Amino acid sequence: MNKMIFIPSLIAAIAMLFSSCSPPREGGAGETQKSDEDLEGLFARAAEIVQRGDPALFEKMAKNKQDYVMRLAGVRRLDNPTLLAEIAQKDKEESVRIAAIERLHDQTLLAKIAKNDYNTDVRRAAVHRLDDQTLLSEIALNHECKFTRFDAVSKLKDQIILADIAQNEKENSLRNAAVNRLEDFALLADIAKHEKEAWIQHTARVRISVFCREIVEFVEKLDDQTLLAEYTKHGEDEVREKAVSKLNDQKLLAEIVKNDKEVKVRRMAAYRIDDQNVLAEVARSDDHCWVRCPATQKLHDPVILAELAKNDVNDEVRRTAVKKFDDQTLLMEIAVNDAEGHVRHDAVMRIKDLTF
Repeated sequence: MNKMIFIPSLIAAIAMLFSSCSPPREGGAGETQKSDEDLEGLFARAAEIVQRGDPALFEKMAKNKQDYVMRLAGVRRLDNPTLLAEIAQKDKEESVRIAAIERLHDQTLLAKIAKNDYNTDVRRAAVHRLDDQTLLSEIALNHECKFTRFDAVSKLKDQIILADIAQNEKENSLRNAAVNRLEDFALLADIAKHEKEAWIQHTARVRISVFCREIVEFVEKLDDQTLLAEYTKHGEDEVREKAVSKLNDQKLLAEIVKNDKEVKVRRMAAYRIDDQNVLAEVARSDDHCWVRCPATQKLHDPVILAELAKNDVNDEVRRTAVKKFDDQTLLMEIAVNDAEGHVRHDAVMRIKDLTF
């Protein structure tokens, strides 16, 4: 409850309690009345008690059997763990039991309530107060109510149990809740690929995406070359690409540019490589122009550049090569004969640059 609403309500409840304990004042025609001054005095006294926080009065309010609203107001200010435990288990009103649960810390007692209370909302309140992973695991795996199990799964951190639920649970909502707590990239990738329920697949993909962003941000701040080398083996393309963008190890970069399955990772490696032999191999043989272009851009060998300018099947690679060599005879040939107009144009512009 909002504090601004709760405090006036509490003052009113205390005033009612005093009013019920005060002798009535006889009015006209035998009726019982309280003057405005009486009510004002009751509320002033109630406000004073709220301000100083009188434990005895709050306990009295929490035990009031006739008025659950008064019990609720008292419980919300109560600090007596023994009385709170009793109310959390025995009060007939769900809202009062929940208010007591929200002030409890005893994990064993909270687990007992989460397992045994007949009301779903009360069990949920108890689960939300639980932090003990062993107790949460027991509820997540064994409780008869799927809603209570869902609440427990949503607070689990134990990756082994979450993996078991994500892979083997029959209830879709529980599998999805477990997937949403997983941190195992390999398992998330497997679920994203093979899970039959599309919405659970989507949860796995979103989970992977969230972790990727966090890891990419972490790698962005790394300078340790050993750690960066480890992240070049990561299962997610974005993470490998970011690690490669900061890597200096030429031998490892050569392995990545030749063997990584993802084009953008190989492309980044090509930008980082200085070895002319490796660049020549990549420029000639990689099956994607996005990788061949940066390799060509970093080449110095005029013979290989001329070969690429004449023979590469991709016009962007030929354009890149044309801008890198000085053989005007070959440039003239390309300016006349290349099939793509922008390659011919670049050859003409290169001749002009070399001439003037």
